Amino acid sequence: MKKNTFILLLLPSVFCFGQNKTVTAEVSVVEPEVNSSLKVPASQCKYVMEPVYLRNEHSVIYHDCNTRKYLPVKGKDLTIPKNNSEGFFALDKEGVYYKGDYIKIDTTGFKIVGQIGDHQEALWKVKGKVYKNFTQIQVSDPDTFMPAYCANGDYYKDKNFIYYRDKKMPDADVKTAFEACREYFYDKNYLYLNGKIAKVNNEVLFSINEALAKTKTKVYSRDMRPHPEMDAKTIRPLSRRFSADAKNVYYNLEKLPVKGYFKNLKAWDQVNSAYLSDGHSIWMADGKQDTDLDAKTFGMLPHSDFFYDQKGVYKKIYSEKLKKAVNEKFPFDYTDDVSEQNLFITDNSWYIVYKNQAYDPWNKVIYKNLTDGKLAAARQNTLNLSKEIEDRKIEKQFSQNLYLADGKIYCHGQETDADAGSFTSVGANWNFYKDSKNVYRYIGYGENSKLTTIKGIDPQTVETFGNFLKDKDYIYSGNYKMIDSKNAQLLGVFTGYRPGCGLDRNPSSNYYLFRNDSGFWLVMISGKVVIRNLGMELPAGWHDGIKEFELKPSVY
Repeated sequence: MKKNTFILLLLPSVFCFGQNKTVTAEVSVVEPEVNSSLKVPASQCKYVMEPVYLRNEHSVIYHDCNTRKYLPVKGKDLTIPKNNSEGFFALDKEGVYYKGDYIKIDTTGFKIVGQIGDHQEALWKVKGKVYKNFTQIQVSDPDTFMPAYCANGDYYKDKNFIYYRDKKMPDADVKTAFEACREYFYDKNYLYLNGKIAKVNNEVLFSINEALAKTKTKVYSRDMRPHPEMDAKTIRPLSRRFSADAKNVYYNLEKLPVKGYFKNLKAWDQVNSAYLSDGHSIWMADGKQDTDLDAKTFGMLPHSDFFYDQKGVYKKIYSEKLKKAVNEKFPFDYTDDVSEQNLFITDNSWYIVYKNQAYDPWNKVIYKNLTDGKLAAARQNTLNLSKEIEDRKIEKQFSQNLYLADGKIYCHGQETDADAGSFTSVGANWNFYKDSKNVYRYIGYGENSKLTTIKGIDPQTVETFGNFLKDKDYIYSGNYKMIDSKNAQLLGVFTGYRPGCGLDRNPSSNYYLFRNDSGFWLVMISGKVVIRNLGMELPAGWHDGIKEFELKPSVY
């Protein structure tokens, strides 16, 4: 589910040119629109669709769809953990909050393991213990407890056992467990359905691969249909989707036109690609041969769709001219036959390295004559190359293309006007930065990737306020001014409009209830910021679906 609890705005940029500097994007603070009749419309949720902890200086308020409650902790004493995609968790120095409720516990080693039950329940752990919601569950080794494959799937494992959600599967073999997320799971022995050995007509189903299972006499697909054309006695797995019996080779349920040479069958089946070699030819999942590839030296690079033979390294592309998929050869200088000994891909898949050359397949850039140090960095998954920074020593990396080098701040390889001596992030895990002169927003992806100066926010006092920015004067959503910041508290968040389908171009909206020295304020953030001063007391009718709204003084 895409999270829209907080919606941030940033106007299109104006570009300013500095001498010998990069093109710098600049925006100014925009005043909010005032609407004296603004109110929160009734919606499916009384409050907000996604759970959220609102942290003020002296109070914390937990919200979800139909719950809103004050927590006995100050905002500065509460932290939000990593990978908290559903918003369930918050921590203080003595325990864990889950959906607004509290368990006192040593939080050393706290980690969210996964969400289960349509993401409405959670598995999490601290050192030596694993919990489902607030109930400790028994696992053999808590420190190695982790998803079997999908982060929010139904199957989990530790070094000794497989678990279906919070239940141990004593018959499952952890060493041969295959990737699984929902419902079905298999190992070298059995097929499992919802954590139990699967059966058909009261006969145990033995696993073949991701597509097939069998009893002693019949082969079945995952929808439990029998396939009498397949021989249960001789069928064997070749990969997650390829299999073979005494007479035929199959991809999923389709018989492939491969004949003979069955002793030399080898399959590659990863990401979005599937290939089969019989030692003489390379076959694809659709049953077609790839006659351009050498079967004896064919291989695939791990965790990718890239492949190779002794003649080169390739990827599949579609040729409009030929109206078919063809092999695009990467532009290395091929001085020796390609093999596992002189070829590898970095763990993050950024670079493919052949001998002393690295290729960036995403930006189609080749780097030659890599030093031993850079080759070592590639193997350690720390290599970061670009034409702009090849000869620069990076002193500090703020983001992939935003860094400090030679006493200057660079963005995408070009020097910026930012002051290197005072340049720092604003808050944790944000794309906002500041120096002694300005506040910046960094967008590190897509065509709009740039460092944008926000004129009008005070860099000396700027800080994060929830997911907003705050300085000595105002609270901001991106570069949109909202309300005065003095003694401001965020008291409520309410789900607004959500686009109905892919053709709906109307922006999402949310409503926020604040209080400051000037009283209560209702703020709507959508494609713009709209505000309404509600006065020193909450008036009737400010929310179509709420008649009573709890307010407490900041006493914690």
